Amino acid sequence: RTGWALAEAREALERLIGGAADWCSLDDYLLAYMVEPSLAATVRASSFAATLELVREGCLEVHQHEAFAPLYVRKRQDPDDAAAAAEPG
Repeated sequence: RTGWALAEAREALERLIGGAADWCSLDDYLLAYMVEPSLAATVRASSFAATLELVREGCLEVHQHEAFAPLYVRKRQDPDDAAAAAEPG
């Protein structure tokens, strides 16, 4: 059985968050990796596990509007950068 390894999912997510400072849909990003329907389940499962790992490590933020809604991810903002961005002027 073909699968998508956790390490592959993590590398893909690290590329995503490295280039995205704003929220992006995890499902939209993963479409590029689900070229074969048989891989869809393993891509989603490995990506979700890698996402949780990156959140635990403090590299990634995740939010979801409601149960079963899409997950949105972004690179975790440095508190100093976030405070500076929030200041007017």
